[in-house]
Amino acid sequence: MRFQEYENSLIYWTFSQRSESSELASDGMIIVSQPERAARLEVLPDSSLRIHHLHTEDAGQYECQQYVNGQLYEGGTPVVLNLLTITADSSRDLKRGTALALQCTLVCNGGIADCRSVPDNVKLTWVDDEGTALQGDRFKITPSRTHSTLSLELQKSDHDRRWRCNLTEGGAVKASYSYTTTLTENLVLIATASAAAIALLIVLILAVAFCVWKRRRSDSDNHVQVEELTKESVSEIPAQVTGGAEENYSSIQFNNEERGPERSQAPAEESNGVIYSAIR
Repeated sequence: MRFQEYENSLIYWTFSQRSESSELASDGMIIVSQPERAARLEVLPDSSLRIHHLHTEDAGQYECQQYVNGQLYEGGTPVVLNLLTITADSSRDLKRGTALALQCTLVCNGGIADCRSVPDNVKLTWVDDEGTALQGDRFKITPSRTHSTLSLELQKSDHDRRWRCNLTEGGAVKASYSYTTTLTENLVLIATASAAAIALLIVLILAVAFCVWKRRRSDSDNHVQVEELTKESVSEIPAQVTGGAEENYSSIQFNNEERGPERSQAPAEESNGVIYSAIR
């Protein structure tokens, strides 16, 4: 809602959780004492409150109030924020054959036990990336209105697979959260394959360098041989007598065969005051 502008008017944001209330912002300034949480809160120019990087502690009731000359002038409609999250029961390295249980939980008012305000038509379902409900003997799903557990035994194909939990209200998706399983044995195989590829690349580089060196060495030897042949083509023709005894001379002939041209080288939502969101 929009508040009217008055002189000496202040806008307050308050937060209520488990029957405890605290102030979040006053006159556009965040006044939360916890530095980590204060850094995630922001008051926008229209006095709206923005929460970055939602945590479970953010679940609760938010209310905006306007004070004029120190007196409460108008209060906004309270908004309840419920959060959806997934936790895994296994702290071990995930690999083929590991039994894994994922619990999708709706966090209300700072905890999972206080969800009395959640409508009866709210439902949690496990789906694949296409939004189709998981089915088959492999999956064991234990559902309830505010939490649902997915149990399974991991397979090789589950590496980097996303398990998604949808919250629907009356059939409409209101929030969604996913959990990705990463199998450690697949990471070892990937690292081994990468090391082999790097080693092969080094061998190829060395082979190319050797071929280039060999080619240059061969060209250098050919150049020396051409020079030697050119010198041998110089021959002395015996003196020929053309006149008297005093006119004898020697004639030197240099056979310089022209070389060919040098070779060229190519260049190289919000509903009924309740907001459902997922922790990012």
